[in-house]
Amino acid sequence: MATLNPPRLAELGERLHEEHFKAEYLQEHTGEILAIDVESKTAYLGKSPLEALLAAKAAHKNGFFHIVKIGGPGVYKMGLGRSAPNVRAVR
Repeated sequence: MATLNPPRLAELGERLHEEHFKAEYLQEHTGEILAIDVESKTAYLGKSPLEALLAAKAAHKNGFFHIVKIGGPGVYKMGLGRSAPNVRAVR
């Protein structure tokens, strides 16, 4: 994946979370954070978004990561206005 737009990254990350990680982490890690690498389909656990992301980046420097709060609503919301229609996630 050379480029990946934010909505597609979120879609892939949510799908991986639902299918592979949610049940595994929900019982013992509610409230903690997962950084999910959508390319390697690997999740990294942290007490904060920064901790999870640093663990993920240490393993996959150029990965594309989706951040989720276990058992809660999303960590961040992103919106694109008319002034930035071509925003992309890039390496």
